Amino acid sequence: MAQLGAGLENGGTCHLHGVTYCAGWDADKVYFCASSRTDLARELLDGTNYLLEVCDYTPGEGEDPPRSWPEKADDGAVRVIVDGGGDLLEYVCRNYLAGFTAV
Repeated sequence: MAQLGAGLENGGTCHLHGVTYCAGWDADKVYFCASSRTDLARELLDGTNYLLEVCDYTPGEGEDPPRSWPEKADDGAVRVIVDGGGDLLEYVCRNYLAGFTAV
């Protein structure tokens, strides 16, 4: 996972149909990325970006970065769950060009 999750903290992964999906935090934002079907290198998602911004998240003083993890839904959407200090926030992306929206 060194290539796919490089630079992302407190993240998680899921795997479906040969693709590994990853979410994690860096620089006050939660990001999403996905591998190709051949290796764990980041795949170009929307034609220009290897990382898609899921949401802004600035930890309070003394707080850890949020935990986050992706889920690939049966309808093709990608969901990212962000655990911000006990509050679970859900974001969904149905098209990489449109990005993530809060649910």
